[in-house]
Amino acid sequence: LQALMTVLFYSKEPEAALKLGEQALALNPNDTEVLAEFGSRLAQSGDRERGLALIEEAVARNPNQTSYFVAIRAQNYYMQGKNERALYWIKQAKMSVFPNYHFVAALIFARANLREEANANVREFLKMRPHFFDNFEAEIAARNYNAQDRRILIEGARQAGFPVGEAAL
Repeated sequence: LQALMTVLFYSKEPEAALKLGEQALALNPNDTEVLAEFGSRLAQSGDRERGLALIEEAVARNPNQTSYFVAIRAQNYYMQGKNERALYWIKQAKMSVFPNYHFVAALIFARANLREEANANVREFLKMRPHFFDNFEAEIAARNYNAQDRRILIEGARQAGFPVGEAAL
């Protein structure tokens, strides 16, 4: 159910995916991987409070939880405007794990007026994902962000210094 939830979520069927996430959680509420993954999908689809609560619960129950959820927390706190928490968590992330961590870090550091750190993460991300901004709107759409979250990401990318086209938004 967890795997199918993820596939459906990124196949433009977020409602069906979240229903499966609820089902997976009901069947196995002690599976910290299900808790965290479902929490990530909830947060990404706009239910940040519940999503982050599930992620926090998963990590509290399993402190060895994958480092993937460190940056996910950072991003979701950023999206909520909880800048100090976002900054704390992005500094804990293992940046070499996923290229997108550098994107998230650049946004967080830019909002915190840490220009040197923001610029370094912009450069690193563009090195790793040089064509990401060729169609930024499609990249965001593929992740099922709602209109408000897309706006936050586009404005944050501009603030960080990413090459976001004027047509974005």
